[in-house]
Amino acid sequence: MRKLLMMISRAIINLVDDTKDVQTMQVDALADETHEDLEVFGLYGVGSNPPPGSEAIMAAVGGVRSNSVIIGVNNRTFRLVGLESGEVALFDDVDQVVHLKRDGIYLSSPFKVEITAPNTQINGDLNCTGTITATTNVIGGGKSLKTHKHTGVTAGGSQTGEPA
Repeated sequence: MRKLLMMISRAIINLVDDTKDVQTMQVDALADETHEDLEVFGLYGVGSNPPPGSEAIMAAVGGVRSNSVIIGVNNRTFRLVGLESGEVALFDDVDQVVHLKRDGIYLSSPFKVEITAPNTQINGDLNCTGTITATTNVIGGGKSLKTHKHTGVTAGGSQTGEPA
């Protein structure tokens, strides 16, 4: 019966090693009980490296505490609160958020957001409140900003008018 009672426990994370094929942690569980190199089992396709002091759920496989694994991690300090039923969010400890809300997807970061892809397509209107900078060219309505021609221009030092 004691093995059954000791199978699941809370733990506090001290260290995380995210350099191997399987992430491992050092945690403190019961009083004076430190566990080294516990494997972390998480969701496929989702990764995190929780800061020290985060909470974990430790499962003793076969009821043997020296054969424990981590099956869940949380940090109350940084948890995004107020999600509506069915919403999903990714977040970290520096206020970066991807929030799948009921009315759309919201991305927020105090840092640069970078997209790297051979082609990026946006289907719909694009609204920008800041400057748009292109390092090669901008094409709108099939017209190149770099190579488009104007008609009705008088030869010589004349200037064209503003774009229509």
